[in-house]
Amino acid sequence: MKRTPVFIAFDVEDPIHPESDDAVKRLAELLTNAGIPGCFFMVGEKARVLRARGRRDALEALRDHEIDYHGNYWFEFPEVAMVYCERLPWDEAVNKGLEIEVAGLNDVAEITGQFPIAWVQHQGNTGPALAHALRCAGVRVWNGGFGGGGEPLWMMDSLVVSRRNHALDCQGQCLAPDRDPLHPFTKSAVDPDEELRDFQTKFDAELAQGTSHIVILGHPTCWVTAEWWGWYEWSGMTHVNGVDGPGPYPSLRQFRRAQMRTPQDVEAHFTWTSRLYQWLAKRDDVEVMTFAQFADHHPCPEGRWISLADLTHATKQLTTKLDAVQVSESMLSAADALYLLAQTFTYAFEAGAMPKQFQVKRVLGPVEQPYVVSEEVTLKRDGILGACRDLVDYVNRTGRLPAVVKAFYVEVGPAEFAAGLAQALVEQQVTGMIPATVTVKPTTGLPAAAELPFFANYSVGSTNAPPGFRVERMPEQVRWQSWSYRPVMGEA
Repeated sequence: MKRTPVFIAFDVEDPIHPESDDAVKRLAELLTNAGIPGCFFMVGEKARVLRARGRRDALEALRDHEIDYHGNYWFEFPEVAMVYCERLPWDEAVNKGLEIEVAGLNDVAEITGQFPIAWVQHQGNTGPALAHALRCAGVRVWNGGFGGGGEPLWMMDSLVVSRRNHALDCQGQCLAPDRDPLHPFTKSAVDPDEELRDFQTKFDAELAQGTSHIVILGHPTCWVTAEWWGWYEWSGMTHVNGVDGPGPYPSLRQFRRAQMRTPQDVEAHFTWTSRLYQWLAKRDDVEVMTFAQFADHHPCPEGRWISLADLTHATKQLTTKLDAVQVSESMLSAADALYLLAQTFTYAFEAGAMPKQFQVKRVLGPVEQPYVVSEEVTLKRDGILGACRDLVDYVNRTGRLPAVVKAFYVEVGPAEFAAGLAQALVEQQVTGMIPATVTVKPTTGLPAAAELPFFANYSVGSTNAPPGFRVERMPEQVRWQSWSYRPVMGEA
C-alpha cells in the first residue's frame, strides 16, 4: 500500500508572549509521546528569544524533531524580500538575501543544535532570488513555492514540497485582525471531540483526492492566544520598507500583548491535538515524516555520471520538445541537458573525438529574458564550437544559463541553441560526423514546464508590502526558472 507523506509543520515565530514558548515545548512533547516527528520552522528572532529567556527546556524538547527555517526576522525586516527581489538585479538580490538570512540560519542552527533542512517564506516574504540564496546557503527543501502547488518537484536545485493547496489547519480559530482592541472578547473553550471529528473528516477527504502529500499546519502561539496578535499593527511596517528601498531599521515599535485563551480553552485544544497525533501514528495509509526523510526518499546524488549513449537517447526527445528528460537513473532539467550538450561538443572539438561519459551538473535557468529568434536560422559548425565553449565557461562561472548565445555572427536563444545541439548530436551518432550546419526554427524560449501551475500561476502579496508596491519582474523570473525544473525521482 502506498503511504501518503504527512508533514506536521509549525511556524514558530511569536517572540512577544512567553506563553508561546510553553506551547512550543508542549507540542514537541506531544509528538514525541506519539512517536511521530514534527517540523518546526523557526524564525531567527524567535530562536534568539528562547535563548535570551533561558528556555533550555523548550529547546531540549525540540531535539526529537526537525528544525527548519522561517526567516531571520518575524515582524520587521531590514528590507522585505519580495521588495528587494523585485527591485534589485538578480545577483544583488541574491547577495542581499544572503546578507540578511545567513545570520538567521546560523543562529537557528547554533541555538537548536540543528542546521535547518527546509524553509518556508514568512508572510509572502519571498522571491526567486531569495529561494536561490537559501539553497546556496545549504537549505535543501522549500516548503513553499510560487504558484498553484501540485506535485513535489526540483527547481533551482531545491526540492520543492509545496504547502499551498496541500495544507490542513490544526491550530483552531483565532480572532480576525479587524477585532476591536478596546473591547476584548473572551473565546469560549473548544469541544475536543468536535474539533477532532471535524479535522479527521477534512483529512480523509484530502486523502481521498489522491493528494501527493499533506501538510498539517499550525502556529504554536495559536494554542495559547485567542487572536492573530499584532496583525492590527502591520501598517507600521510600511514606514520602514519603501518601494525604493528600506528606511530606518529597526523602528523600535511597541507591541501590545494579545488576548489570551482561557485555561480551559488551552487545555481543550491540547487535548484534541494529542489525540490527533495518536490517531495519525496508528494509521497504515500515511507516513508522518520530516522533510529530510522525504528528501532521502527522492535523492539527487551528487557527481553522477552518464554515458554518451544515454545522453543521445534523451537528446532525441529534445528535438521534438524542450523539457526535463530522464537519462539513465538521473533526471535532467532542460538547463542541465543544454549544458551537457555544450560540453559534449566542446570536448569533441578540443579532443577530436566524442566523449564517452559525462558528469551531471545542476544548472540554474537564465535570470534575464531569454532571447528568441524571429525566423529560422542556420548555425555553422565553427560557430557551434565557439558558442559551446562560451556557454560552458559562462555556466561554470555563474551557475546559470545565459539569456542569449552567440555563434559568431548568429545570435540565438538558449532554446534554439538546445534544439540545434540536439539535432547535431543525433546526426553525429548516425553518420559519425558533426554536421556542417544545423537549422533551427523559432521557439517560445522556454521549456514545456513553463506552463505548469507552479510557474504559470505566480503570485505574491503580503501585509508587509509598502504602499505602491507592484510585482512586475518576479513572475517573469519564475517562468524563466522553468529551465531548471525537473520532476522528482525515487520512492513513491
